[in-house]
Amino acid sequence: MTRPRLFDSLNKSLMSDAHTFVMVSAPAGYGKTYLLAQWVARLRESGTIAAWCVVDDDERNPVDLRKAIAGALQEATRAQDGQTHPDFEGLLDVADGGSHGEFLAALAEVIDTARSRVELVVDDAHRLLGSPSEDEFIRLLRWAPDNLHISFATRTPLSTQTARVSGRLVELSADSLSFTRAETTELFSELDITPEGLERLFSAAEGWPAALSLAILNVEADVTEAGAVPDPAFLHDYLWHEVYADLSDAERSVLQVAAVTPQVTGDLVMAARQVDGSGQILRDLAMRSLMLRRVSTDCEGRTWYRIQPLFGEFVREIMRETAPDDIAAIARRAAEWHCECGHPLTALSLAVQATNPALIDTVLRSKGYELVNSGHASELIDTVQAAGDHLVLGPFARLIVAYAATTLGMVDRALDFLASPGVLDLGVDDLLEWDWLRYLVEVRLAFVRWERVDTITSGWGESTLADVSDPLRASIRLSRGLAEARSGQVEDATHDLRIALAIAENLNDTAARMMGTVGLAWVAMESVNVRATLELSEKALGLADRLTTEDASVVLAHAHTLAGWANAELLRLSAAKGHTSAASYFAQRGGDRLAIAQATLVENAVGFDGLPYRRRFAQEFTTMWPPEYLSGAHTAAVVCSLQLGLRMAIELDERRWSERLLDRARQFIGEGYDWQIAYCQYLVSVGRESVARDALGALVRDEATDRVAISDIVAWSLSAILEKRAGNDYRAHSAI
Repeated sequence: MTRPRLFDSLNKSLMSDAHTFVMVSAPAGYGKTYLLAQWVARLRESGTIAAWCVVDDDERNPVDLRKAIAGALQEATRAQDGQTHPDFEGLLDVADGGSHGEFLAALAEVIDTARSRVELVVDDAHRLLGSPSEDEFIRLLRWAPDNLHISFATRTPLSTQTARVSGRLVELSADSLSFTRAETTELFSELDITPEGLERLFSAAEGWPAALSLAILNVEADVTEAGAVPDPAFLHDYLWHEVYADLSDAERSVLQVAAVTPQVTGDLVMAARQVDGSGQILRDLAMRSLMLRRVSTDCEGRTWYRIQPLFGEFVREIMRETAPDDIAAIARRAAEWHCECGHPLTALSLAVQATNPALIDTVLRSKGYELVNSGHASELIDTVQAAGDHLVLGPFARLIVAYAATTLGMVDRALDFLASPGVLDLGVDDLLEWDWLRYLVEVRLAFVRWERVDTITSGWGESTLADVSDPLRASIRLSRGLAEARSGQVEDATHDLRIALAIAENLNDTAARMMGTVGLAWVAMESVNVRATLELSEKALGLADRLTTEDASVVLAHAHTLAGWANAELLRLSAAKGHTSAASYFAQRGGDRLAIAQATLVENAVGFDGLPYRRRFAQEFTTMWPPEYLSGAHTAAVVCSLQLGLRMAIELDERRWSERLLDRARQFIGEGYDWQIAYCQYLVSVGRESVARDALGALVRDEATDRVAISDIVAWSLSAILEKRAGNDYRAHSAI
């Protein structure tokens, strides 16, 4: 198929006075030769003198290179008008016997006689690398006559940095030559292939033309179904002869590590294969475009590379044939290295790849808490599921998976892993940690089920918690504190969350610090401490800026929800709307049902007056009250929600909604002080102010009855209003 965008780039370069040459640089199989051959044919059809020169090992001698170029130019003139131009015949003589300077002078003189710009195409220029002819060719590029345009194909970029800076070079790299999705669709347009199959093929090949062509051969030969990854049998010979055969043993060892790991760096190669100079080898391989691409440089200065997926599969196939144990060994060493370097998810994936249950148990025991607390519980579960439960045999691994499942609300999955096999072979210290880990899972289950946690025990005294690892201790304190905050155990929650924060700060665990701070903000909100809620939620949002790879969407949703509520209580409505809008965004992105419900509630409450659908929203809220997330919540949270519903019903003058809301609240929190205050609000809304004033008088003087702060605030505020309306200014002022 023709690819107009590539021909356009070549033609623009030929027509531009600023561009001297084109470098087509890509690994084998990217269609360099085919593209340039097609272009030369087109140029000749249009009357342009276009010379074609193929470099082989003989041209590593400068004289032979000059002769090959002169011969190609001579052949080009013959192809144009059927006869050889005499000036070009003389150029061949100079190439054979003259110096480089003499050849360039003669070349300039000959090119000047041409009526238009002459194109010289040199294929396989990478064969010149490291030979005297490489310098010869670079000098030709630098001092070529103005009327000569040079294009060359190479697997290894030559020294062209000066040309890049000056704008004389047009470069078509592997990225340029890769097939786009549209081109891939056109290439397979005559084959019976589904869109899903085409997408799988495109993703595996990454636009690599040779792989796509071989995939067509697969289909035509009935080797595999349309859209499948090309059969290794088709790719094997091609990659062996075109890429792998010329590699040194050290280069092959480096590529083997790259084929086993998702990404590779020099330090990792040293850990997995003990290859000296591995960093330099990686740079050289990437520079030579040998199916290895530079991805990024991390904060510690390590440069990371990634192998082309199909080439990686080819290397793994070679390893399976020649050294089948090497794949698991490399994966094991790489997992240990990633674990030490703080890349727990990659370490887990490699441990699974090594099919090593003991290594999986070790990785999850040391890094599982970090993974879950930093928002990677879903990836942890997915990795384990892909491996199969038969690999998760270690006692710690099973409990960590259960912990991750509870974080995602997957109760049944957590219970499956909680039914762990016996741990009779554990020592005392290991058994202590195992029991506390099991306790952590049970606390998380209680949190998910909206149950109290004060009846759960580990089997060990509370003082022994100081003897377990800091990550486990922080996770226990954090999870227990959040559960206590939800159930209204304010003092216990504050105690546990503050300890969790101190441990997290020592561990430099920003994600845990952020969650602990949000927990304290939640406690402050339930105590109706508005300014403390705002201060803590904003502190949590500030910690989010320090996160690196963690997905903190759910925590951010909670923090923005709390900040939105606090700003609304302080009548900072613009800030409140900004926070509640952000809360809804992060809640949806995180996919947490509780966070979505709370964020939506607060966003609608803050913006209620301006909602275009506020009547429908108010009706749904009041008639379906209480929402699910209030189950087991502290009374303060329930009363705040009740007050919001009453405000909506009263503002819209819907007496039935208020009555239904109060009836449900009576069943939910009883007819104590908090309910009585809400009922007084209803009485005022239906015109029974005197009854309400009498009831309030008795209620506000009763300081012994249990109540939450928000009810006291509402009671005294309502009392002030009613006393003012009754003409009792002194009592009104006293109530305020």
